[in-house]
Amino acid sequence: KAAKQRLRECKLLFIDELSMVSGELFDKIRAVMDAFCYRMPRLLISFDPLQLPPVFKSESKFVFESSSWRKFGFKPVLLDEIVRQDKESAYAKFLSEIRVGKKTNLDFLHSRLIADGEEPPKGVIRVFSKNVDASLYERPKELVL
Repeated sequence: KAAKQRLRECKLLFIDELSMVSGELFDKIRAVMDAFCYRMPRLLISFDPLQLPPVFKSESKFVFESSSWRKFGFKPVLLDEIVRQDKESAYAKFLSEIRVGKKTNLDFLHSRLIADGEEPPKGVIRVFSKNVDASLYERPKELVL
């Protein structure tokens, strides 16, 4: 009941990483909004269609293939400026190549591998492929709250 009320009062609904939402789920979101909203809230979405595909596979595949996509009549705004990394850095160039599926030189990644038992430079962000590995990592005492 409270969720219905919040939806009725909603003026702006923001959905991030919409590329992870299947077309089928997006149609369901639209149906819920139609059912419970006296007036449709503004919908602001963000996503990169070259990044993450829908989490659940469905018949309508991608969100922009759904009937609701056409009904909403979105006006796209293209963000084409890199702001998280230095535009000229090797890392930013590497990420841009991967994003568009361009074959890239993996030497860049290999140059950043740290051998087992070797201590990484101070301040390096550690990435683990499994939660169990991350939980076994002993954080420096100054980082533990």
